[in-house]
Amino acid sequence: MHERNDRNYGIDALRILSMMMVVVLHVLGKGGVLESSSGMSLHIAWLVEIGVYCAVDCYALITGYVCYGRRQHYARFFDLWFQVVFYCVLITTVFAYFLPGSVGMKEVIKAVMPVTRGQYWYFTAYAVLFVFIPYLNRFLEMIPRKTLVALIMLIILTESLVPTLTHSVSYFNQGGYGVLWLACLYVIGASIKILSIEHRVNRKYMLSGYTFCILLAWTSYLSIGWITETVLGKIKGAQAFVSYPSPLILFSAIFLFLFFLRLKLGDFSRKCVCFFAPLSFSVYLIHTHPLVFNHIIGGNFSFLGREPWYVLVGGVLTSTFGIYLICTLVDFLRKNLFQLCKIDCLSRQMDQIIVGRWINRVFEKACCWIVPERSAGMNDDLLRLSKVPDKNNEKPSS
Repeated sequence: MHERNDRNYGIDALRILSMMMVVVLHVLGKGGVLESSSGMSLHIAWLVEIGVYCAVDCYALITGYVCYGRRQHYARFFDLWFQVVFYCVLITTVFAYFLPGSVGMKEVIKAVMPVTRGQYWYFTAYAVLFVFIPYLNRFLEMIPRKTLVALIMLIILTESLVPTLTHSVSYFNQGGYGVLWLACLYVIGASIKILSIEHRVNRKYMLSGYTFCILLAWTSYLSIGWITETVLGKIKGAQAFVSYPSPLILFSAIFLFLFFLRLKLGDFSRKCVCFFAPLSFSVYLIHTHPLVFNHIIGGNFSFLGREPWYVLVGGVLTSTFGIYLICTLVDFLRKNLFQLCKIDCLSRQMDQIIVGRWINRVFEKACCWIVPERSAGMNDDLLRLSKVPDKNNEKPSS
């Protein structure tokens, strides 16, 4: 099949890497590695943890960059929704058969209503964000570039820097676990595209910036931990700069994102990326399903924390690759099953019926109400956006 020359394969490569980073986070955290580590192994484990903490922020930045300036394909969301329901029902059924005591009525209800019941926090937040993406795009189109820069600075100040320094959770960003923080990252990602920042940076400097942010966050973790343990007799607040809205984590995500935007891949690497990237979302769906998360991931990697640091790192990376490859294989089978059942055709039909006849009308009326003096050109603008080519398939994660 002929590949589009305008596709940014660096974005797809970052999707794959980000999902691997999410798996590393869960092996270290839920897997029990951090809890069972001590001494140098604990410090190195936290260095790895901080190094991959920007994964979720990277995904939201990708969403903003890719979705701005093009028609919103709701069929893509329906595709993702079908995947979510498929894995929720499948995994719940498998556990009900092989481990009956693990599945109750609560799990069954979550399996059939995964979005409204918050089975996956990221997808639930993403679903809400997806509805408002046309409004965000329209807003970003309207404001001058100077105002856009001021908006980005305001977001970083009020939703990243101040909450981190005051050690408080902003109601707006919800500690990074919610749609509002994803919306902030969406705006930043879209702004990078609007301002063409990726064409003004050096890839080497971006990688250096990412490394600097990670080392600074790690140093702050060690320093705060040592000071509080010395003064208070216990470690307190050591993770102050280790959160999704933390400015160090945010900027590490931005630097890494800009690095991959400038990344050039060879033919073989492109083929690998084209195979793995569309399957990466299901890696999240499978391994973070509560039944899998609690019964398979939970505490089962704690033995690595008792090993020397180099064995710990090697074990975490090996476990991550294993989980990623197994989930990818499962999703490859799911993908072929969906193609056989023509789920993509069903998604497009739902897009035409539900979105084409209802949501687009609501969107047009809302935009005309917000900016009445520009309502005359609204249809022309929407038509122009609808003709923007889809360069990268957008898929969320953790």
